[in-house]
Amino acid sequence: MKNNLIKKKMKNNKGVTGIDIVVAVLVMSIFAGTAIVLMKNLYLQAVEIQKTANANAYLTIILEKADEKSYDEVTDDFVTNLIQAGEIKIGSEENSIPDEYEITFNVEPIEASGKTLKNVKKVTIKIKYYLDKDKTKSKEIVMSKLKVNEVYNPNA
Repeated sequence: MKNNLIKKKMKNNKGVTGIDIVVAVLVMSIFAGTAIVLMKNLYLQAVEIQKTANANAYLTIILEKADEKSYDEVTDDFVTNLIQAGEIKIGSEENSIPDEYEITFNVEPIEASGKTLKNVKKVTIKIKYYLDKDKTKSKEIVMSKLKVNEVYNPNA
């Protein structure tokens, strides 16, 4: 008798049971959670790619300006001078660097065989950029090049 009653209830198709609802909600929440995590990671990756591209563009612009300027004009405060003079624009605000980027420009003399070379110096630029607003995740791009003093020789 009990067996018969159980079979009757199992074959009953009068609507949705509580277990069906729980399983459906569980499956939907797992799927929705996975989709949200994927969308968030894609967004963060896109932001990182954009900031890396901006940092590389800033680095290239500054090094090109260093090539254009004379040997004596390229000093440790070269980037600050370029921004104040309005020769380069970094970010949306005029005469400033965005908060998420830190630019370090360093000029060092070159030594060879224990002697400091007078017409060559090493220019190093480091751009550190933050991937989040809390400034907890950051990346750096460092590039160096030589700046050579072009000496004019009228007898050549």
